[in-house]
Amino acid sequence: MQSQRSNTLLWFDTCIHPDDVVDAKNYMPEYEYTVTGVKRIKKRERVQLGSTVVINGKALAIFRHGDDRFFAIQQICPHAGGNLAMGDIEEIDRMLCISCPRHKWPFVLLSGDCLVTDTIRAEQYPVEIRLTNGIKSIFVGFPGLNQTLFYEADF
Repeated sequence: MQSQRSNTLLWFDTCIHPDDVVDAKNYMPEYEYTVTGVKRIKKRERVQLGSTVVINGKALAIFRHGDDRFFAIQQICPHAGGNLAMGDIEEIDRMLCISCPRHKWPFVLLSGDCLVTDTIRAEQYPVEIRLTNGIKSIFVGFPGLNQTLFYEADF
């Protein structure tokens, strides 16, 4: 059964199977401190955590954290233009965030809010796993039209 929210959105199939998205829970960053006390992520093998897809004309990055938590956020960082699909997922103040690989600015995956400034926000989209012809696929929701494009005076 689909949620009430599902009825107000237009849903698009990404044609990505949920198992094809890297589980970021297995690649959470480990931290170290420099001699000056600055916290930084330890160097490690770079793994692209986000699966990229263009849906409804928007370049998106799809992320997975655990078995049943999926997120869709714009692929390009609105601050510095970095590829968010290449960023690290971190838990900051109990919120899962994607950090831009260019300047490390974190964006909350559930809302798109930037934790550095409230003037920049990444576009975030709801995600559902649906069964289509017996195959699981990730669907992304976009706001539907809430009013007509045409008015009586237009005709």
